[in-house]
Amino acid sequence: MKIKTHSSSLSRIISYLKDRARTVRLISLVLVFICVTVLFLLYHTDFFNENVNRPNLFTKLYRQQRAKLTADIERIVIDIKHKDYQKIRFDRHVALKDRIHFPTSLHYVPARIRYNGKNIKVRLRLKGVWPDHWRDRKKWSFLVKARGNNTIMGMKRFSLQHPQTRQFIHEWLFLQALADEGMISLRYKFVEVIINGKSHGIYALEEHFGKHALEHSGYREGPIVGYSKDIWVQEYRRRNRSGIPVYNLDGSFLSARIDGSETGSIVRHSLAEENFIKATSLLEAFRLKTMKASEVFDVQKLAFSMALHVLFASDEFDWKDMKFYLNPFTSKLEPIGKEIHSGKSVRIPSWWLNDGYRPYQMAFINRLFNDYLFVEAYVQALKRVAAKDYFDALINKCDAELNKNLNIIATEFPNYRFSKRFFYNNQTRIRALLKPIKTIHAYVESVDEKQLLLEVGNLQHFPVEILHVFVGDDLTLTPKKRMIVSGKKAADPVKYKELAFEGGKTIRNAHSKEKPIRISFQLLGSGNEQSLDVIPVKRFSKAMIETDLKLKRSSFRDRPFLDISDSMKEIHFVHGDWSIKKNLVIPPGFVVYGHAGLRLNLRDSATIITYSPLYLLGSKDRPITIDSTHGGHGVVVVQADGKSFIKQVRFSGLSAPVYPGWSLTGAITFYESDVEISGTLFESNRDGDDFLNIVRSKFTVRNCTFKSVYLDAIDVDFSTGSVASTTFDQVGNDAIDVSGSYVNLDRIAINSAGDKAFSFGEASVANVTQAIIRGAYIGIASKDLSKIQVNGLSLLDSKIGLSSYQKKSEYGPGYLQVRSVKTKNVSNPYLVEDESLLTIDGRKMASNSKNLSKTLYDSQ
Repeated sequence: MKIKTHSSSLSRIISYLKDRARTVRLISLVLVFICVTVLFLLYHTDFFNENVNRPNLFTKLYRQQRAKLTADIERIVIDIKHKDYQKIRFDRHVALKDRIHFPTSLHYVPARIRYNGKNIKVRLRLKGVWPDHWRDRKKWSFLVKARGNNTIMGMKRFSLQHPQTRQFIHEWLFLQALADEGMISLRYKFVEVIINGKSHGIYALEEHFGKHALEHSGYREGPIVGYSKDIWVQEYRRRNRSGIPVYNLDGSFLSARIDGSETGSIVRHSLAEENFIKATSLLEAFRLKTMKASEVFDVQKLAFSMALHVLFASDEFDWKDMKFYLNPFTSKLEPIGKEIHSGKSVRIPSWWLNDGYRPYQMAFINRLFNDYLFVEAYVQALKRVAAKDYFDALINKCDAELNKNLNIIATEFPNYRFSKRFFYNNQTRIRALLKPIKTIHAYVESVDEKQLLLEVGNLQHFPVEILHVFVGDDLTLTPKKRMIVSGKKAADPVKYKELAFEGGKTIRNAHSKEKPIRISFQLLGSGNEQSLDVIPVKRFSKAMIETDLKLKRSSFRDRPFLDISDSMKEIHFVHGDWSIKKNLVIPPGFVVYGHAGLRLNLRDSATIITYSPLYLLGSKDRPITIDSTHGGHGVVVVQADGKSFIKQVRFSGLSAPVYPGWSLTGAITFYESDVEISGTLFESNRDGDDFLNIVRSKFTVRNCTFKSVYLDAIDVDFSTGSVASTTFDQVGNDAIDVSGSYVNLDRIAINSAGDKAFSFGEASVANVTQAIIRGAYIGIASKDLSKIQVNGLSLLDSKIGLSSYQKKSEYGPGYLQVRSVKTKNVSNPYLVEDESLLTIDGRKMASNSKNLSKTLYDSQ
């Protein structure tokens, strides 16, 4: 029976397989099962993982198809007339022939861009000096300018280029790092570009230098300058054509013209022209070595930018690609990050160690390294970006946007992989340079009763600071001034410096051959103290390094009204009635005190400028008075390391500082300096846009009075804080003007404002409670994406009560929500534009104005 059953089953299977169609179906099912199983196993063994270096067709197809299904891609549609497109093709043809492109304003052609439902007139041209911008048959780079008052994505000018020209995601990540630091950062994104109906794939869109970029980063408009590369490019092109180098390209930095961005809009004999001349003069003084880097640049920001270039293994830190913004508050140039040129790995030695192989770029870097203050800030920045947690923290902050951009890139470039290991390796190399196996050689030159003379040679690229010398077990010698030994280049021999240590008659007694002399030191700015035994014999051959060890002394030390304690790091104004006839400049590192009853009278254009926090602590019965009776200016606090406290002070008769090339808008200014102001009177300022200007700071103003103000009373820019229980009487322009800030305003009383009682702009966010406005041209104005909530408002005897509108094209409408409002004798209760929002007690007000900004500002 069993044999029969088995035979019968086998016969049925054979019979089943003899049916050809059934056989094909069965084999197909088996193959599908095998394929699915293999794909499942590959997926769960990281076969498709982007971080696995296994280039194969399956991986590429998987990445690309997955990206196309999930990517959220913005599209820019460009329409160019045929004849204009042919001009661009001809420019590219010439560039291919010359192997370099020199664009001018004559190369622009008209076009239109369709984006986000708008059709915008633009002018564009072929962009890029080098072939990576236009070598590809299809994907060429363009520089685009929006015409008129139009902007695209809030930008007036931007470039479109093959993502590879900016190392794909690296440029974006570099700009994110700058933005995270609060520095000027250009907008950058990945978009699909369609030209005359044909998709040209994914492009990198990068904002160009200009005021829109400054405002987007939270900076006030100012000149943007740099060294022009025009001559360098033209001479390079001529050399390619003729093969004969005529111009010295290596020395081009020393003869390049200094130019600026958007200079065509500068009005002659204006403040803008003065600032532009100031900016170009600073760059020229740096090039001529008449001013050091720390006197020209904001060294903290420039040093951090340079350190980021190292982290990204940039090929260069090239003067030809750099632009600088003149900050009107600090009178220093700040870098605008662009073109990271990320390489394969950090090279040692290289430009970042002042040891580069390209003479045409090293002249600029040499001048930076000649200033120890810059080098100190630079080493600190390198230490920071090389810390193990820095890069991870940066990635975590922008992880979602990073993955979104990588997904967009993968739709066209599935081979591209973003590698964290690249950055980790670079960090390891930087850390190794900051912690060398041996840093210095030190020799005893001579020892006598009063002096120890050492010769110290630095083995490293970075300067070394000498901290202490230990003679025997009991004597420690500390330099009276900073002792710094310069760094060396890799191919140079060690150079030595004589260092003298004074010790009275104790050195000879402390020194013995059995107990060696030790020296402690650090790479300048590193904070890593090291020590070693000094070689107790005189060196056979030595060479002196001449360096200037004198520190620049500030003039504040010769003022009779200042009591200075270097040990306590305090400066006290001596009690009394003092006239200040020349500028008082106080450096960082102190706390400056003024006490009850003090009076400072500023005369002859004098200004108090302090980089240390102010503690002006008056009393109700004996307030501190700072005034001016003979043309004095005001008080400026810049980047103070600590909060200032202004209590029971009377500011009277002051004006905004105005000097050639350096002018501020506020009589009292706090820039990147937190402050708390209470019980203070601001009265009768003479000129300047603002009485009190707070910029990029945290602040509190309470129980204060503003009286007889020339123009704006309080101007808050890119700051966070509050104003409470404060009154304004007879204000010439705006009582409180807020831009790009987050503020709370509580119990505010305003009597007579020549323009707006409250003005909010540039995407400000504010809460206003219990405000009384009497006699204003406009009660409250919310504009340019500002979001304002008001609860409890009395509007009396004013022309316009509430307004909500758009003023700047790069922003958007205003938003104003008001509850519990009472009005009396208001000519026009409200004005609101289309798309802007105004609600009163929860009820949306219908729009009743068009182009309100023009109407309001033209009528004044």
